[in-house]
Amino acid sequence: MLAPHKIIGDLDPVFPDSGAPLGSASVPTPPENNVAYGWQNTQISLPTGVAIKVTARGKLHFDVNPNYEPCAHNPPPSIPNDVGPAGLNTPNRPYAVLTGIGTATSAPGSTNSLQPPLDVGSDSSWSFITGPGVLWVERPVVVMSSCQGPGTGYQPAYFVSGGQSVDATVLPPPSIEVDKQTIVDGDTVSAHPVAAWSTDILVWGGWTWVNDNGSTAGATFVAGSGCLSRSLTCKVIPHGDGHLYMPSLTVSGIGQSAVSPIIHVAPAHLTLVVDSSHVASGSQVRFTARRTDNQPVQVDSWVWTQTGSPPGPVASECAGGDSICVSTLVNTTPATATAPQTGTMTAWATLGTASQSASVSVTVDPAPVDSGGGCGESAAFQPSAPRTAKGIRTATQSGAVVATVCYPPPPGGTVSLVLVMNHDTLNPLYPRIRGLLVNDVQVPERQPDTASVQVSLAQNGTPVPAGTPVTIRAEWLPNTGGHAHMQTVLRFESAPTLTAPPEQNRPLVGYFFVSPTDKRASLTLNTNQSGVVETKLVAGYLGGRARIIASAAVSGQTVADTAVVGYAVPGLVNLEDSIATGVYWIGGRPAHPQGQGWYVQDSVVARLRAITNDLQKTVAGVSLHPQFNDASLPLGGTYTVSPEPIRREDPFVPLPYGHQAHNTGLDLDIAFCYVAYEGNDNQVHRVSQCAANANTRVSQQVIEDAACAQHGIARIHNQDHYHIRFIGSNDAFPPNTCPNP
Repeated sequence: MLAPHKIIGDLDPVFPDSGAPLGSASVPTPPENNVAYGWQNTQISLPTGVAIKVTARGKLHFDVNPNYEPCAHNPPPSIPNDVGPAGLNTPNRPYAVLTGIGTATSAPGSTNSLQPPLDVGSDSSWSFITGPGVLWVERPVVVMSSCQGPGTGYQPAYFVSGGQSVDATVLPPPSIEVDKQTIVDGDTVSAHPVAAWSTDILVWGGWTWVNDNGSTAGATFVAGSGCLSRSLTCKVIPHGDGHLYMPSLTVSGIGQSAVSPIIHVAPAHLTLVVDSSHVASGSQVRFTARRTDNQPVQVDSWVWTQTGSPPGPVASECAGGDSICVSTLVNTTPATATAPQTGTMTAWATLGTASQSASVSVTVDPAPVDSGGGCGESAAFQPSAPRTAKGIRTATQSGAVVATVCYPPPPGGTVSLVLVMNHDTLNPLYPRIRGLLVNDVQVPERQPDTASVQVSLAQNGTPVPAGTPVTIRAEWLPNTGGHAHMQTVLRFESAPTLTAPPEQNRPLVGYFFVSPTDKRASLTLNTNQSGVVETKLVAGYLGGRARIIASAAVSGQTVADTAVVGYAVPGLVNLEDSIATGVYWIGGRPAHPQGQGWYVQDSVVARLRAITNDLQKTVAGVSLHPQFNDASLPLGGTYTVSPEPIRREDPFVPLPYGHQAHNTGLDLDIAFCYVAYEGNDNQVHRVSQCAANANTRVSQQVIEDAACAQHGIARIHNQDHYHIRFIGSNDAFPPNTCPNP
């Protein structure tokens, strides 16, 4: 799963999102140096409760009036030719653009302070404010210099040109940063408040603990660690899921509150052990995952990470579902190399409500070389199966297999192959998004990202002859992107194909692009004169990970290299982590387990909090809460709910099955029925049937109005739930849908 990150999402920011523009206005340009301006109304409304950055931009240009000196008999006072909105570097900062908060008709009574650093040459200056009110600006201080003489009339020292403006933008709220989010009972979590736009933070209201996910266990604050009023640090020992909350702090003088991410308390830590951490190339190595409470553990996925240059070593694939992985590890360095390579195996498992990982590294020696010069060979990687040793191998006490007789020397010298791509798991490809009509919103087809693939092949350090074949293929990795039904490695050639244009009959997971009419799941290309082949990998509709494998045979040696690339929609976050109360979470299935389908664009989280508040209800003294169902998977991409156990993730699967639109984090399903529960108990109390006119059913009018107020559209879908679509930056808001979209 991608770590949270700041990437421009699919939505243009609108209030209350951070980064949302509230408006802009011009500041009058004085005709000459003597003209000051009092308060001017910008007509920019400032909302309540959020921090706002007001930025003044542009410069005034000062030209000396040639008639001033003959009139004054002195040169004009020194003013730079160009003066930014911070004003002159002198007391009272003449020509500075200042801001304040008034009403629609009344000017402010005070001025907001400009934030340092301040310099006359700066293109911009800014201040931090909060509403409610209307933004006003002034330029009250100037350099008074002019003359008036016989025959010359009034002469200012300078004529002024140029232009300046102000704009207001919503700032992200402060948050509480914690040093760990998954612990076991008894672990200590350290926390402190942070703000992206200022380090000037003062705490007034102390720290509190809020239980989440139905927990009532609470937390213990560590004595002497802070956690008091005016304390910027805190240490806490959670005993169940929950988060920290600071009700009152100021950031650059602006009153705010802050929350931490949810801290999950797991029943135990996940650990990973390996039977031998230093092995010979071609050895079989056993990795075992365990829980610290000695309970059985089932690993969701195994991930082998290659390090070094060239990348290596390589490992045979392990599937999730067990606590043990036995993998063949192969060193990929040239035959004459003596340096070992190191790789890392990581196991991911769900313990209680928390997803945990544990890792262990293994060093893999190159194939042994006879000191007498009689033999020596690199372990040539066979992509389809572990390499069969040419020497005699014996088992060690650890269970690893080591070579006791070296390999014969490779014919033709050292052969090397290096695969390079311009995308990886940290810089993933955006998958193809189907164009369709969602709740009357026309969503255009989103073209997929394309990665360049380059393979260099050399022998004895020299490019191989032109025309040498290189094979490039790809595999989809299991248990990635929230697709639990994909339990084994899937070669692109065996992947399901699409059932409709524009990529009909192409693999769902993507393909290699040769030409507009030549798109392949795998291919063999001939090297050019530089020993290089190049192609492009086009992303498919899924979110997840693929492994690209390049191989070649030269002078009897088979060499290969691999790279792993991610497919992901950026900016997705788990909605459950952001809405602590007021929601009952449903939707988990064997193919897409509970918790894997609640991912949304980070820019719609605040909207959904507001909608959650609008949907709360009390009947006969009982609090009722909406049931939030599927949004998108952790990495986005196609997400279908066709009948179990068949699952092809076809983005064109017909209704009533589908989830055709749940691919970019802009969609959420909400059940018709309220429940008297909140939190995530794996759907134990899910309610599917309620009368249309009952008090226990979510009102269609209420949910439509709530969605409209948050720049979204709600509709009844499939006659069994509501579907909300938020408006993306590429989407057109349907006319006459909402009173004030």
